[in-house]
Amino acid sequence: MMQSGTGKKRPPPVPAHVKYRTRTTKSFQEEETKMRPSEVISTLTHGGLAQSHNETPPQGPQIVEFLDLQNTTTQTNSSVEVDKPIFQPYPHLLKFPQYEPFGVYEQTLFFRNNDSVSRRIRVLPPDSPYFEVIGPRSPVKMSELEHSKIGPGMEVCFIVKFRPQEVKDYKVNLVCVTEREKFLVPVHALGLQPVLNMPDAVDFNTCPVKSRNVKTILTQNVGTAMAKFTLSCTKPMFEASPVEGIVEVGQTTMIEVAFTPQNSERCEGDLVVSYEDGEQVFISLSGISENVDVFLSTPSLALEATYISLSSQRTVKVQNRSEIPVKFSWKQFAHVVEEESERQRLYADLTTMQELEEDALERDFEMKAEIGGDDVAGVVAGSGEGDEMNAVALNNNSDRNLVKAVSVGVGEESDEDLSGDEAGVPAKVRVARAALSRKYRHLRRALEEDSMGFADNNFEIKPMTGEIWANSEIEVTVTFRPDTAAEYATSVFLDVIGRDERLPLWLTGVGIGPKGVLSYDVLDIGDVFVNSEHHYELGIANKGDIPAHWRLLNSNTPFGSSFEFHPSSGQLAVGASETLGIGFSSGILGEFSETFKVQLKGSDDKLSCQVKGHVIGPTFAFDVDVVDFGIVSYAFSHSKTIVLTNTSEIAMSFSLSIPQDGAFISKREFTVEPTEGNLAPGEQQIVTLTLIPMTVKTYDYFLTVDVDGVGQGLLSMPLLADCRVPDVQIKGKELDFGECFNRFPYELSLSLVNTSNELCAKFAVVPQEQSTKAVAEFYAEPSEGSIPAGEEGTVTIRLVCVKLGQFRLPLSVTVAGSVLPPMQATITATVTGPRVVIEPSEIVNWGNTDCLLDAPRQLTLTNESDIPAPFKAFVKNARSKYRLDIREGVLAPRESSSLTITANLDDTIVHKDSLHLIITEGDNLVLPLVAKGIGTTMFCHEDLSIIDFGSKFTSFMFERKVTLENKGRRSQTLTWTNQTLVEAQAVATAAEKKRLAEEAQAKKNGKAASESSSKKGKKGNKKGGNEEIDPSMITPTFTVFPAEVELRPRTAVTFTFRGYSMKSGYINENLICEAKVGKEKNSKVVFKTVVQAEFTNPLLEVGTAPGGLDFSYTWSQDEETKLLNYNKSLCPEQILELTNKTSLPLVFSLKASQPFHLDKLDWSLDAGEIAQVSVGFDPSYRNDRQSQRIESKIQVSYPEHPQRDTIGIVGEINFPNLSFDNSIVNFGSVLNDTTKTMVVRV
Repeated sequence: MMQSGTGKKRPPPVPAHVKYRTRTTKSFQEEETKMRPSEVISTLTHGGLAQSHNETPPQGPQIVEFLDLQNTTTQTNSSVEVDKPIFQPYPHLLKFPQYEPFGVYEQTLFFRNNDSVSRRIRVLPPDSPYFEVIGPRSPVKMSELEHSKIGPGMEVCFIVKFRPQEVKDYKVNLVCVTEREKFLVPVHALGLQPVLNMPDAVDFNTCPVKSRNVKTILTQNVGTAMAKFTLSCTKPMFEASPVEGIVEVGQTTMIEVAFTPQNSERCEGDLVVSYEDGEQVFISLSGISENVDVFLSTPSLALEATYISLSSQRTVKVQNRSEIPVKFSWKQFAHVVEEESERQRLYADLTTMQELEEDALERDFEMKAEIGGDDVAGVVAGSGEGDEMNAVALNNNSDRNLVKAVSVGVGEESDEDLSGDEAGVPAKVRVARAALSRKYRHLRRALEEDSMGFADNNFEIKPMTGEIWANSEIEVTVTFRPDTAAEYATSVFLDVIGRDERLPLWLTGVGIGPKGVLSYDVLDIGDVFVNSEHHYELGIANKGDIPAHWRLLNSNTPFGSSFEFHPSSGQLAVGASETLGIGFSSGILGEFSETFKVQLKGSDDKLSCQVKGHVIGPTFAFDVDVVDFGIVSYAFSHSKTIVLTNTSEIAMSFSLSIPQDGAFISKREFTVEPTEGNLAPGEQQIVTLTLIPMTVKTYDYFLTVDVDGVGQGLLSMPLLADCRVPDVQIKGKELDFGECFNRFPYELSLSLVNTSNELCAKFAVVPQEQSTKAVAEFYAEPSEGSIPAGEEGTVTIRLVCVKLGQFRLPLSVTVAGSVLPPMQATITATVTGPRVVIEPSEIVNWGNTDCLLDAPRQLTLTNESDIPAPFKAFVKNARSKYRLDIREGVLAPRESSSLTITANLDDTIVHKDSLHLIITEGDNLVLPLVAKGIGTTMFCHEDLSIIDFGSKFTSFMFERKVTLENKGRRSQTLTWTNQTLVEAQAVATAAEKKRLAEEAQAKKNGKAASESSSKKGKKGNKKGGNEEIDPSMITPTFTVFPAEVELRPRTAVTFTFRGYSMKSGYINENLICEAKVGKEKNSKVVFKTVVQAEFTNPLLEVGTAPGGLDFSYTWSQDEETKLLNYNKSLCPEQILELTNKTSLPLVFSLKASQPFHLDKLDWSLDAGEIAQVSVGFDPSYRNDRQSQRIESKIQVSYPEHPQRDTIGIVGEINFPNLSFDNSIVNFGSVLNDTTKTMVVRV
């Protein structure tokens, strides 16, 4: 089936009955599919030849999709089951076990048509570049088929080519498509794989039951990869170790296989070796288990009869007739299944007990948390006190190690992790929970480790476990300890290694208890009075051979509780006796017969004594035979008095009742006082009977007397009465309330007349129907009452109306007990709402009103009704120029309130509106409003009458911004004018005109006149000091920007007021703002503003030493070094004080030239502040040692002002210099050999 690219010979064909055989049983199929170690090694060494003959898939090929037969063929019926494919593949798994990289390998995949008609099949190209499918071909000649249909039962084959690139595992699923389905055929190419050389089977031969037999297997990894494997066995009697392991290539390891059979039978199984890649190898395991010859000397053992608290013993032999030593142990149960069932039951009981204790612990913690307690130690201790008893209660026959484990577990220190979700729980609470959890953890561990050995309270076996040597025996001692007089029987089972079933041993024994007798069996006490006390004696004696513990059993009968025994329990030595005191007092009448029993501890026989007698009660009588109330009024109280007398010689407790009372109606009509009491012998009791009849009928009842502890209904007395109802009428059946204000209470009286002269009447006003309360509500005071016989009753009707308009309401009055319809009356009224008037009631006219100013008017609202008047006030227009101080309110009855309405107009027109007053449930009021606006609608938040800039420096521009708002409805054009500038220009223009006129007149009058005029003009100028000013050269000090602007309605504009002057002094100017509204031609003055400022020049006051800033330096020999390196000590610095004499902060800068210097150049002084400037002088700045006098100035400049100031400063330097009056000595022409002398002054 496989060949490489070198052309290997194909293997012989496999017969069809071998390839496509079917499996009849599941076990056989599973056996055939198990891979044995030898087969794995054969596959590794001989390729894929061994794979196809014995491999049959545990399940059919996997069908992944069903197709519609009608789309591909006319043969739509198939004889193949739908869960199986039409074509059966062979092999089901195609393997390439050995290969080399870059080789070409082939295998043949066969398919047989299992259907009864011809079918088609094709194999889709595999989804892998390493595999290729060629076909279909004939399985005999391997030639290509000429047609695609395959006949029934015929075969077809495909060639699968494999081209590996490297040695690794390759896997792909071939998709096979028939006319009905698609199914998969897996293809595996095995790479490096581990193979353990192990035997195919391990046989343990014959082994004793329950004995452990071990065989060791030496295995070697003969594969090509490291073997990582796990071991497991298919049957529980086989075990393998280690469970997992790793074996390198060529290395060996030891594997132990153990066989421990539990039953006598042939055992077979498999050791499963599972590799890391999922491959499994099965090793057959087998063995035969048989029972050994071990038996008991007797199947049952009867122990001698034994007194309780004593013991007896017998022995039984366990004989081993086998050739091997065996171990044994005594068990409680006959089979392991019963033991495990009991163990699971105990597990369930432990879970239930833990849940109960946890719930109790949580409840106790919650209770302690509520009361503020924090002591949980008692809870923890309490939960552990009964641990041993709990363990015993789980199973009285359990191993004692269970109890020991519980006691040890509770005493351990907690090592629980108390963090996590319980981090916020108090420490003591966590310790308690941990202790409880630890206790039950130890209980479960003890139960799991419990061997379920034999345990009984009365039988004991020693030894419990042991070992019997081959062909020997051992004696076992059985001890019997009865705890009560009874017959005992139990079964114990011997579990022997070597036998599958446990050997039973039946144990029996009889317990003998104590013996005692009473002094008599019957006590007759005769007749006794009820509740009287009587005393008797009873003796008890021990007639047995052991001490007797006795206890009197309680009697639960009615008379049994009336007896008292002293003492009720005790202990009698052998031959001893004791006397019991009997006390009797009964509150029950009648004969009695009580049997009391004495229980002897350890004995089922009881001693009995019968006590019998008769209890009798007292006698009594009334002073009358019948109580007759006569004719009574319905629902009224009527009383009678009777006397009850005790005629017996003993005291009695009685109770009185009327059985018929309350039987027909739920409410009782009779009252008995007292209903119970105590009467001494011959004593009397006055009894008052009160009847309040609630039914119109004739009463025929009876009064019964019950005596406590004696009986009920011992005496009865008749009670008679006749109940009737009088006739009542309404006087005046219509109540007219007239005009009523809504929700205001009104009252009228309604008269009721009782026409009967014997009976009183009770009446009740029927409550108003809920549906009529939407109109008005009325109440009756009193709503119910009584009317004496022949008199009238008055009812006050209180009415509150809730709906406007007229109405009529019915009023019903019922008479208690009357069968007639209720009496009717009618309530009538006319309902109105509140009435409110306003003053003035006509138009409100403001007249001429300044715009943008509030103009309030007072209105008076008066409520002329008796009810509150809620109102709402508003003006009609949405953007009204009128506003109210009160929008809504409530006027109390007869109250007056002021309402202020304010007009704030935004235009110089007539404003009309109306005030609406809405009165809840009343008439609405409307009041016209009229006002005419005058003035301006321009608004400014600041006062523009004067703008004072205060002190400012000259030659400095300053400004202030002011915002004006047009609150009117029309656009306005605003223009600012400097009135002072206009006036100055007008004066200058007039002077210019006058001068021009004079000049023109002078030209007419001639030159002389001109000269005269010129002289006069000069004189006048000299006299008046006025100069001619050009009007165009006049500039204002204060300006506004923008000077003119158009402002739309509801908008604002910001004006900037600026000031600038080169002259000092106080300057003020008048500015006028004029507005032209809308399309009006004339402008109106809206603001008159005086703008003023105090202008000043920078002024510094200079302060120096008395001699001024004069520096002087005289050279000396000692200062030569200082002169070479300048030192301040050569010429000390002087202080120059500068004082700001202006009212404004002053910023200035100082500058000095060499050889002078300043310590600080830039200064800023507040008004009146003084600055001290240190001025220094450097006499060595020229370094020529010439005496000189230096005069300089300190320059003062102001950054924000053009003014410049100077401060004089002088420096004098004195050196020892000589000066000549002539710098050149010229001798002129001198004759030879002559002398000429010239004088030079020094």
